[in-house]
Amino acid sequence: GRGSVAVVIDNQFRPTPSSKLLPAVFDAIDAAGITDVRVCCANGKVFPMSESDTEQKVGRENLARMERSGWSFSQNDPQNPDAYTFVGVSSGGTPVWLLSQVASADAKITIGQAQANHWGAGGGGKLILPGVVSDETVESNHCAFVTSPQTHYGAYAGPMRSDIDEVATMCGLQCTMNALLDTRG
Repeated sequence: GRGSVAVVIDNQFRPTPSSKLLPAVFDAIDAAGITDVRVCCANGKVFPMSESDTEQKVGRENLARMERSGWSFSQNDPQNPDAYTFVGVSSGGTPVWLLSQVASADAKITIGQAQANHWGAGGGGKLILPGVVSDETVESNHCAFVTSPQTHYGAYAGPMRSDIDEVATMCGLQCTMNALLDTRG
């Protein structure tokens, strides 16, 4: 196959319907002839998904397809420094340690949801930071920028989101699929 791709999905606490979105993404990956595929859960510092959480989030059919194709599934492991590759330091001073399965992939895709949250907005680069980076990277970003008055519910700009987006660019994020959910999900 040609190259490798990391598909980064959000965790069990986000309502993104990944199981419904992944078949089209997987079809595009297959059509491109890519055989080295790593699906990674952007659980940040939250505990990893259980087997049943994973089945619900990814979908039984998608998991079976991944197994048939020899594609891997991993989750962020922020307390294990050996799981990360050093990427550099952002202009805001955040040391960037990216999950090695993602760092070594030629292409990076995130699948999440665009929604306001207490530190700005979700989706896109948030699946990189805090999603698939080390504890040191998460803590550095949060400690430096949480106290800014420009870091607040629904903020699309400001130092925290700017740092997150810069880190995502440094990490080579090329494609984002954000779901927009109505009040019924």
